[in-house]
Amino acid sequence: MSLHGIAPPLAWAPLIASYWHLDGDSVVDIHGGVALVFNLGDPVTVDVQGRDSLQVASPFLLGGLSRRVGFRADGDLRLFGVRFRPCGVFPFFSMPQMEFAGQCVVLDELWELKGLGVVEAMARGRGDAPDDYACRFNEFFAARRDSFLSYGRVVAMAVAVIRRECGNVTMAVLAAECGVSRRHLERLFDERIGVTPKHLARMFRLSLALGHLPSSDAADVAARCGYFDQSHLIRECRCLTDYSPSQMHPSS
Repeated sequence: MSLHGIAPPLAWAPLIASYWHLDGDSVVDIHGGVALVFNLGDPVTVDVQGRDSLQVASPFLLGGLSRRVGFRADGDLRLFGVRFRPCGVFPFFSMPQMEFAGQCVVLDELWELKGLGVVEAMARGRGDAPDDYACRFNEFFAARRDSFLSYGRVVAMAVAVIRRECGNVTMAVLAAECGVSRRHLERLFDERIGVTPKHLARMFRLSLALGHLPSSDAADVAARCGYFDQSHLIRECRCLTDYSPSQMHPSS
């Protein structure tokens, strides 16, 4: 058995604690953040202290372990692992890390990595040296991080446009201003905010209208905030809050 540790590039050090490459059966201590492990050999049995063994042939994830983990295989056992720092894994997994803390999870079950090409990238050249795998993952991680940050910028830009337009913006215009398709924008909002851009715009416009109601006529507020008429404002308020504007502001 040989365990090779590889330091990540300096730029990744705040996010990735280390890379490691394992040849042959071994028991190792894994502490702290999530470890993403690529199986480069035959199916491997993973023995996590205090849990049932799991045999895997594909990449897998060790979630926030602070215990001993054994790796064994009947044939060729070769693993390449990426150990993230607790704050470094979010570009890959936006779900709370507590959901897979202390577990061994087969990568196929993590939908967020499907279609990203990391498995295919790491599977190329199975006989490569450990440093080659590290370089390959560095390239993938850089692209993934840039994509992740780009998504964040798109959502922030869309929210800024909605705010600027007081909620009165069509989704076609919003998507065009952000430089993405409407479908892509909706998917980003669903992942990051939990509501569609259109729903957020409706909520923002209603919030502005309700803020004006205590001191202004409801019909004037409706016209000022982009509603067809007062009835439209009332229907929208009931739809989004289950209350009428007068129930939200009894004095209005």
